[in-house]
Amino acid sequence: MLSLSLSCSDKNIDTPQNKPNNLFIGEWNLSQIFGGFSPTEKFENGDVVFDFTENDSVNVSVEIALEDGSKLPYKNDTTLHYNYDSLEVFIADKKFEYIIADSVLKLYDDLASDGIMIELVK
Repeated sequence: MLSLSLSCSDKNIDTPQNKPNNLFIGEWNLSQIFGGFSPTEKFENGDVVFDFTENDSVNVSVEIALEDGSKLPYKNDTTLHYNYDSLEVFIADKKFEYIIADSVLKLYDDLASDGIMIELVK
């Protein structure tokens, strides 16, 4: 006799600490932003750091003065809530499609419709 019992709750689905192998956790340095109608923005290690934690938060540290036309959605130091699924990550109220490969995290904000791609490296 085989018995199978499945139980789901929203709390276990959406929060990073409940997901095994959360590849977001750690410090990611902003490398570049491109897309839209503006030139590519390039950054040095430490200029802007996204620190994803196990407790559903991402600490964004902005150590440089950003240009007025910067496409980075977070202009100042801030701590935001995040959660993700297999295709998208939500940082505060902003939704991004994402790809993590090796030590590179790419966040896509409607790139197909002149949106942006934010590239971060570990």
